[in-house]
Amino acid sequence: MTAGRDLTFFLAGDTHYGLSEKTAAYNQSIIDAMNSLPGTPYPEEIAAGTVEKPRGVIVVGDLVEEGDGEFGSEQWEEFIRDFGVCGEGRIAFPVYEGFGNHDGGKDHPIRKGIKIRNTKRPGLVHISKNGYHYSWDWDGIHFIQLNLFPGTEADRIINPWGKYFAGSWKEPLDSLKFLKLDLKKYAEAKDQPVIIFMHYGFDEWGLGWWSERERNVFYKTIKNYNILAIFWGHIHKVQSIKWKGIPTFCVGSTQKSNGPGEFLVVHIKDNAMYVMERKLRRWGVVYK
Repeated sequence: MTAGRDLTFFLAGDTHYGLSEKTAAYNQSIIDAMNSLPGTPYPEEIAAGTVEKPRGVIVVGDLVEEGDGEFGSEQWEEFIRDFGVCGEGRIAFPVYEGFGNHDGGKDHPIRKGIKIRNTKRPGLVHISKNGYHYSWDWDGIHFIQLNLFPGTEADRIINPWGKYFAGSWKEPLDSLKFLKLDLKKYAEAKDQPVIIFMHYGFDEWGLGWWSERERNVFYKTIKNYNILAIFWGHIHKVQSIKWKGIPTFCVGSTQKSNGPGEFLVVHIKDNAMYVMERKLRRWGVVYK
């Protein structure tokens, strides 16, 4: 990284609009917490100072509960109402979301909607040919949104319930091909820092959703690049896992069964990166 860099962004995951009658309210409480956080003190574990206005909010999938169901369109509209795309929603900052396994297939509203939103999203430098995956730069760092996971089709693997998944929702839609092209064009310099976002993660549960073979192909694609971190969702619990030497972080979930959840605050200062869990009214775990 570079001395003099000072960059802040927020991360959210698994908003699951439509999960219950209270889910939208829980998400709105977290959004209000995001809006009010700038200007407040950082946790004691890091250097003194206050949270800066974030460049944007990245959302790592499972935006709605049933993207391929009867109420998928209605749930998607709730997400759009609250998250907006350029700061015009309830949230005050630009939004960079990706789809997860709950968000339906390519013929359903969420994937179609993301393609449209990608034409409006501020600052993008590259959008995949099929319109789903995208990348952008902040302060010399290259950011890549890969949606579900980096893959070509989807391996036929046995899921955690002992069955095979079916349906176009499980297809990553050539995100791996986009990643290869994107890295070659925008991160060719070997010291170019890169941060990647996706839905599936690197815990044991994730192996029931994307295979070890797919993980290995992904690693071969990125191993010669300067990957600062990978952020993911899917399991609704903040955690950090070192995967093949790369720091990865699950961003948790904005909503829980009994109330609002959490989000992450990432602050990159000079040559240090701080990843901080933020609850509704207090700080949680801090990674540095």
